[in-house]
Amino acid sequence: MSKKTMILGGYGIGNSGDEAILAGILIDLNLNRETTTVIAQDSEQIQFLHECKGVHVASLSFIKEFILSKRIIIGGGTIFRKNMRIRAKLIPLFALAAKILRKEVQFYSLGIDRDTDSFVRALLIPAMNWADCVSVRDKDSKEVLMSWRVKKVSIVPDPAIALKPEEPSDEIKNLIGLNSYKSIIALSLRNVPSSSKKTSELLKTIAETLNLIHNKHPSIQYIFFPFCKHKTILEENDSLIGEQLGSLLNKKVQYKTLEKELKPSELKWLVSQMDGLIAMRLHAMIFSVSTNTPLISISYSQKCNSFLEENNKSFYLLDNVTVPWLVKDLEKVLKNK
Repeated sequence: MSKKTMILGGYGIGNSGDEAILAGILIDLNLNRETTTVIAQDSEQIQFLHECKGVHVASLSFIKEFILSKRIIIGGGTIFRKNMRIRAKLIPLFALAAKILRKEVQFYSLGIDRDTDSFVRALLIPAMNWADCVSVRDKDSKEVLMSWRVKKVSIVPDPAIALKPEEPSDEIKNLIGLNSYKSIIALSLRNVPSSSKKTSELLKTIAETLNLIHNKHPSIQYIFFPFCKHKTILEENDSLIGEQLGSLLNKKVQYKTLEKELKPSELKWLVSQMDGLIAMRLHAMIFSVSTNTPLISISYSQKCNSFLEENNKSFYLLDNVTVPWLVKDLEKVLKNK
């Protein structure tokens, strides 16, 4: 009989990267979906994307499922970071409570921010040292935990890396224009709340680049993939960035945003079919690298730096993207397609 399992992470909030992590965890750990419960903001989304039960943390169902679960998995992704919400800060206490009740506890394929809140860190260290297993997704995160004196830490690559691409419906493929002979360049951009001015300047730089490329290659299509459409935080809704970029483009540029909700495996398949990808979102980068799709990366955080450096990929920092260099890189992608 399968061990009843509860998974806690950033799920059901409209972030395709987090959902790709969850999809990967279900496969990596060979979990039975009928006996797995996911703590999520939107339980219906969990059922649609992953075919397993979702419960909201502020519900009686959560208490019932927690009591019945024999194994608790916390992860993956960057759960522990600076500026955490109050509920998230209580996760280490949740892990300690689970161990007191003699449940198996795993911290799985996490990204750890060195600037994690000191209160959270004080609780996280004993919780991890008492856990049955602690793993992180990159060397930088392991170094952070070791410096905090977490005793045993292993590295498990981001679960989204091994996620198998799944071909979507013909409706989606036709919507994007995959059945044409035109080149398609995808974009996955985001707002950086701490650097809104830099984000605005970046959009102008990218728009100028695409307008210049259009003059030479007028048949190219551009598709914007909003990897995050957060249900409660407006500045985490990539669709708004897609709209801003579209408003800056020459009207003759063939540009559209994909708003249809897809399974992570379907989105990964679409990335694999692109002639190139300009990405800021980490999991857009992961999808690109793991499917050998040409990538132009713009890093806004240490987690992006870590992934790209470990995979020997060059990248721009948020404030050093220039039109001439971006044009050069995009021309190279188009030449090698």
